Amino acid sequence: MTDELLIEDNVALMSGVGVAVHMEPAAKPTSGTVSDINSMGGPFKVAYWGADNNFPNTIRDILAKDAEMKELINWCVRSSMGKGLVCLNEIDRDNQGNPIYEAIKDRAITDWFYSKQTRKYCLEAFIDLFTYFNVFPEMIVTKDRSRIYSIATNEAIHCRWELMGDDGRLKNVIHNKNWPYVNLEDTFQTTRIPAIDPYDYDIVNNVKSDPSQKKFIYPLNYPTIGSTYYQVAHWDGLRVSGWLDIAAKIPEFKMALLKNQMTIKYLIRIPNAYWPSVYKNWDRLDEKAQAGLKKAKLKEINDSLSDVKNAGKSILNEVGIDPVTKEKIPGWEIVVIDDKTKAGAFLEDSREASSHKMRALGLDPVLPGSLQTGSSMGAGSGSDKQVAQNISLSMIDPYRDIVLDPLHFAAQFNGHYDQYPGFTIKFRDSIMDTVNGHNQTKTEGLS
Repeated sequence: MTDELLIEDNVALMSGVGVAVHMEPAAKPTSGTVSDINSMGGPFKVAYWGADNNFPNTIRDILAKDAEMKELINWCVRSSMGKGLVCLNEIDRDNQGNPIYEAIKDRAITDWFYSKQTRKYCLEAFIDLFTYFNVFPEMIVTKDRSRIYSIATNEAIHCRWELMGDDGRLKNVIHNKNWPYVNLEDTFQTTRIPAIDPYDYDIVNNVKSDPSQKKFIYPLNYPTIGSTYYQVAHWDGLRVSGWLDIAAKIPEFKMALLKNQMTIKYLIRIPNAYWPSVYKNWDRLDEKAQAGLKKAKLKEINDSLSDVKNAGKSILNEVGIDPVTKEKIPGWEIVVIDDKTKAGAFLEDSREASSHKMRALGLDPVLPGSLQTGSSMGAGSGSDKQVAQNISLSMIDPYRDIVLDPLHFAAQFNGHYDQYPGFTIKFRDSIMDTVNGHNQTKTEGLS
């Protein structure tokens, strides 16, 4: 009969013979180190974030001028947050392998995970995740090192990695709110915060056994190809390709068009014969006097055509007949000029730029609503939105797992897995089941 083998962390217990075995890895994972990277000297060797160490500020400034892009990122954040966290204990699986949960009502657990501080961490983490793909949560332990006391997000824009050592590990984050113009020797402004290794197999025990780890960064990111110190958000391709510049210039073009264009509504043609027929001394007037009479008449006509109080009034225009030819003598002609700007200059460009933004963020246009600038554009039916939302929720887990990772670490550190072997944390969602006229039903989902 084979002895039962129980495994917890890196300790195995062969219960049949009462033998405990401490397991060590045979080798360390391959890491390597990065050379030839721009860095800042001084007391801390800081890895540049961008060629000028100012990349996060550049992104911030670009988004500050792009109301649509900010709202699309905000849409991703709010969708990921859902209705907030819930702590569950998996008690079984159904015949299809789906987990069966029961809610955890332990106040010591729910007070921490449902607290305002934890909700704030999640919100700020999603903001930095979708903006930069880099998040720098800071965790603090209690004085007796028995529990994780708190978690909060240091803004990514304030954080830089210290250069890795020969072992290829990123060990410290340098925090300063004044990048890139910082004095690293100013200890009041600059703080070095140790970072733990999220890939460490025995991360909980290693942190507990290190008395220097009173507060630390639990680094988070969404991996991208070829990035070591700082990941680059997928949507940044919009900036590199120039689409964000195009979208930003469209309002400038429109404003310049409106400022510089002469807005003329009417072209009024007055025959030369009109003036001597009205002003009997016309031919004896000099050019200055004639121009004055023309300006006065133009003002009279303009007031008649534009004044609200004159709406509905008519303009008298007498037309004579040539006694010889019997043809109508030309009279005034008032021609309405079509305002080309009403046709919507640059609207197609706006729609195309908007489409690229949603594609770059992985958003179905029916969810945030497509740009409503043409008769052929639609926001999608209720059924389209329902299906799109369900697809979105089915693909959102990789982002949520990143934000939940340090919370699972805290739960393990605080012993919740010992209390509830099936302990897990999920985000709750409202799911629209049916859309039928005015009848709508909602259920709650977990992700």
